[in-house]
Amino acid sequence: AKANISIYGDNFVSLGRKSGTNVGSNSFAFGYNTTASGAYSHVFGYGTEASGGYSHAEGSNTMASALYSHAESSNTTASGVSSHAEGNFTTASNYASHTSGKFNAAMTTGGSYNNKTGHVFVIGNGTSVTNRSNAFSVMYSGVVKAASTITASTTADYAEFFEWEDGNPDAEDRVGKFVMLNGDK
Repeated sequence: AKANISIYGDNFVSLGRKSGTNVGSNSFAFGYNTTASGAYSHVFGYGTEASGGYSHAEGSNTMASALYSHAESSNTTASGVSSHAEGNFTTASNYASHTSGKFNAAMTTGGSYNNKTGHVFVIGNGTSVTNRSNAFSVMYSGVVKAASTITASTTADYAEFFEWEDGNPDAEDRVGKFVMLNGDK
């Protein structure tokens, strides 16, 4: 008797949304206590919220509050435009940034479509909401930071990434020559 019932709404679909909330235009909210208030947004899970346009939140207590943002897993927040947060208690707050891991330290922000500053990629390794830290981070400027030593199976050819101290004025092919760093050259 129920085979002809459609689940399609004219403008949105909802099953388990948070009481008293509206579902955004062309959005859907599934799960328990979910909110999909941004236009073209979608949520599923428990206590998830997608308030930014075209945003997506999934998992448990995740929040995607900026345009094109995506939050997933548990207690994550994507609050930067085009940002992505995953893991546990992570926050991606800069433009087009990504965070993963757990309990990451606050991102340096200031990025926008034309002016990219601050963090672009972070792996959190904190232990609680009061003890946040990062194992690894990359800034839009190219600065890369690691909490400890970066180890590779081999470090051959590493020095060749740096500028020659003499500037190699004759454009000599120095492939195969032994090199070492002298300061930053």
